[in-house]
Amino acid sequence: MDKCIKKCIVFLFYVFCSSLQGQEVFCEFQFNFPNAPPTEKAALEQLDRSIREFTNTRKWTNDNYKPIEKVRCTFQFLIDRYENNRFECKELVFVASRPVFNSAYTTTLISIRDKYISFEYQQGQNLDFNENAFVTNITALVGYYVYIALGLDRDSFSEMGGTSMYNKARAIVDYCQSAGAEKGWRANDDIARQTRYWLVTQLLDNAYKDLRIGIYEYHLKGLDIMADKGAAEGREAIMSCIEKYYNVNMRFPGLYVVAVFLDAKQMELVNIMRGADAGMKSAFLEKMTRLDPVNLNKYNQINQQ
Repeated sequence: MDKCIKKCIVFLFYVFCSSLQGQEVFCEFQFNFPNAPPTEKAALEQLDRSIREFTNTRKWTNDNYKPIEKVRCTFQFLIDRYENNRFECKELVFVASRPVFNSAYTTTLISIRDKYISFEYQQGQNLDFNENAFVTNITALVGYYVYIALGLDRDSFSEMGGTSMYNKARAIVDYCQSAGAEKGWRANDDIARQTRYWLVTQLLDNAYKDLRIGIYEYHLKGLDIMADKGAAEGREAIMSCIEKYYNVNMRFPGLYVVAVFLDAKQMELVNIMRGADAGMKSAFLEKMTRLDPVNLNKYNQINQQ
């Protein structure tokens, strides 16, 4: 083989590998459809392959991420029925996590159940996405949650660092509204204000910016410090985060973004606060009595050995 051709092949292979290493997310997909007939299973298998390729090979930002820095995401679709190329889902369970530095531990950034999920997909369809225009509901959903995850990841490393990612998620909400897309994109789709619209709206609202500062304290000054310098200093930062959430909740009760954060962190908080001194444990439980009273029994486990 000509030396020039060999060099070109090596160069293209290097560029290809480098581009893969630069990907920001690694996403897994699960399409759960009990007792689906063979024709529908075939469509699901092809959708699974297509959506994985679409999500994990796309560059979502201009930044390069090392493999260890990638945000890990799981999309679990619980499908109720499929008819005329249309999927109706009971819910989507979306979970995103990032590594805690200097440890083998990963922490959950978000764990959310989205109950307004439906989309159309025809077997063999090429999946496409546009940041500025509606293409399909399935790629809009994936793009929205990827940007939310990337925003939370950036918030966890610098104060208010995720704004540009949340703005991209908000742009998806806006064009889905204009396109008359499925439920979940509009303010009035849920009386409890627990939709994609409200999640990103609250993340971008400066009235609640202390919640995002709390995300930074919890992760970079809390978990990352605990892994590197010991538990006590990190625990203080995590308690500062809880106090911020408590104060915001006292002024603006019932925020969706607060509930989403606590759903992701419940058992992690229990494990962290088990090692706290009596004074911090008491202060923590006092805050959680108002922040998350429904799950107070879980938080009381910090007093168990």
